[in-house]
Amino acid sequence: MAVKLNEIEGAIKDLVNEIKEALNIQEKIDGDVCPGELIKSDALMTVTGRLNDKLGIAIPLNCYPFVDKNRKQLSIKDAAKKIFNLQGNGK
Repeated sequence: MAVKLNEIEGAIKDLVNEIKEALNIQEKIDGDVCPGELIKSDALMTVTGRLNDKLGIAIPLNCYPFVDKNRKQLSIKDAAKKIFNLQGNGK
């Protein structure tokens, strides 16, 4: 079953919000936020595995969705697109 782009984005927002609240970060989380600018990557790495479980998808272990190939921090929208395309939807 294909997962829709907005489902991926919503799941990322939910998980980032959980981490944000646990770390007592006051920043509002929306699709334009770059989670890597607010939260350390070791905490964000848990998001990938949790997305696999929450959405029933397979994100490769070597994929860190919050940066691009040039190591630029990605927004939640862009991370969702990256994961969406990994699922074979962007071809």
